Amino acid sequence: MAIRDYTAFTVGLTILATLLFSPVAHSGTYGGGTGEPNDPYQIWNANDMNAIGTNSDDWDKHFILMADIDLAGYDGLDGRPDFTPIGHRDPYGSTPFIGVFDGNMHTINNFTFVKYAAYKGGIFASLDFPGEIKDLTMTNPMINVPNKGQMGTLACRADGGTIRNCHVLGGSINGDGYIGPLVGDNWADIHQCSASTPVIGYDHVGGLVGRNHGRIYNSFATGSVTGTILVGGFTGRCSDAFDSSGIIQNCYATGDVSGDYAGGLVGQLWGGVIATSYSAGQVSGTEAIGGLVGEIVSGGFVMQSFWDTQSSTLLVSAGGTGKTTAEMKSEITFVTSGWNFGSVWSIIENQTYPFFQWTTPVCGDANHPYPVGDLDTNCVVNLADFAMMCGHWLEDNRP
Repeated sequence: MAIRDYTAFTVGLTILATLLFSPVAHSGTYGGGTGEPNDPYQIWNANDMNAIGTNSDDWDKHFILMADIDLAGYDGLDGRPDFTPIGHRDPYGSTPFIGVFDGNMHTINNFTFVKYAAYKGGIFASLDFPGEIKDLTMTNPMINVPNKGQMGTLACRADGGTIRNCHVLGGSINGDGYIGPLVGDNWADIHQCSASTPVIGYDHVGGLVGRNHGRIYNSFATGSVTGTILVGGFTGRCSDAFDSSGIIQNCYATGDVSGDYAGGLVGQLWGGVIATSYSAGQVSGTEAIGGLVGEIVSGGFVMQSFWDTQSSTLLVSAGGTGKTTAEMKSEITFVTSGWNFGSVWSIIENQTYPFFQWTTPVCGDANHPYPVGDLDTNCVVNLADFAMMCGHWLEDNRP
């Protein structure tokens, strides 16, 4: 063999050995990264996002969203493919996502689920400890499977793990049981999350999560909630006969609620704890309805929590203390009950209900309109607005 041919043959063997035996961490599947904590897989587009659900070996890896993405091309309509959920769950077992998904303050738009499929109504079908989803916003999601339960746009079921700083804006959800904009059936820790999505379902229907066994802190829901039984502006049921560990603390709901065993915040509290929380939505139904909680069973405990008796149109609740709208918009109502206005809550006296200090803006969006007379759009009506009004009047009436 000529030296030239031998050299080429050797180089060819070396390249082949490299391809066969060197570790390649899905470098062509996602937009970059190795999936390690210090080098997460990079998700740049809808194809990258959908690929996560097709690679179950990666469900314990780290991911980071690098841009806002639109999932309209994976809506399962007009010949387009369905989105492939991350994690797997069915009645016979589950393979949950136990890695870390960092939304990196980006958004996922137009997630759609409109076809019958068991336990798949969410970006994540199954989440469990030590899995984490954080810093993500979902906009305009749509779930429309009226005869199927365990639906949430972010997660179908969270058996453990952490969901932090995640938000669902707009869209709509129509399902059966265990229905919520963020999570259908929750056993995870949820911190600093929100939803503004209207929800329709049958049972265990909530404005943030359908049923809660986990610990939820510093979170809120503003969407309307309509169901038949176990319906709440925040969650349809907190805890049950098998597990009474659910905690809801520093949370609120302002959406209207309709159903039986229904409450402005929680439909039924079966064990568990509600603390330093409130509701302000109208509540309607025929059986076991309450301004804050519809029914308390088996020692459920409510403390330092309130509902608006005027906006709810109810003077009764299974737990909590009823206050007028004026009282609900006064800081003294809450401070005297130990609420933390130093680092958790804020309020614009006589103008707003309590809101979280991490919430921006406190007004000026679809869920928090500017107060009447707020000419300088700073969420407060004061002498500065009066001065602006006088200035405009002088300009309009100048000779």
